Amino acid sequence: MRTSVSVCDFRYTVRLARVCANAHTRHRNTRQTLIATTAAGPGSVYIDRVLRTIEDLKFMITWASKCKGDSGKVWVKKQYDGAFQNSHDHCARFEHLDEEQKKKEMTEPDVVDMLAQWKRKNEKMVTKRWQLLNGYHKLGAGILLERVWDIENSVSVTLGPVLAKFYDSLSDTNIAELHALQAETEDVLVEVCRALGGDGVGDFVYTFLQDYPSELSLSR
Repeated sequence: MRTSVSVCDFRYTVRLARVCANAHTRHRNTRQTLIATTAAGPGSVYIDRVLRTIEDLKFMITWASKCKGDSGKVWVKKQYDGAFQNSHDHCARFEHLDEEQKKKEMTEPDVVDMLAQWKRKNEKMVTKRWQLLNGYHKLGAGILLERVWDIENSVSVTLGPVLAKFYDSLSDTNIAELHALQAETEDVLVEVCRALGGDGVGDFVYTFLQDYPSELSLSR
């Protein structure tokens, strides 16, 4: 039994969700749409995780390309401020304000405190996405087949250093073997998603792998 997702409906709803200038809001909207579009049924939980992970990777690839240098710091601040203003707990305070009014509101002492607390929590998710992106570039598409990479999982604070040591320990032989497996791994991922989620999901995953190749894939 396959999850009912048509190619047309799937792509259309994803496009609608991404009509937003703010990267955080686009990510949230797309994720909600993907979850809603993936109907309940066998494999839907697996498909949901794969699609969420893809959106997390795309989000972080954009983040990585924008966050460098002084202009990057400005961009990151703008993303955090925008996401805070659009968050469920705080959106009512900002929804009827223009940009200048929002800037002024962000300087209010209580808002400064709330933003600091909110940012600490969300920076942890950004750290998890960095780890996910590094894993994708170092190990390839295979990480999308394994739920341990889901950023919703609770992880130890030592995971980052452990992963860094693991990547450093990979020999040229290990890396060459991973290179050789990439095409087959990507094919398996696409076909599993197509079997469980339908052609729309399979096409979506295939397009992601083509448009956002891992460094491991590029070096084949």
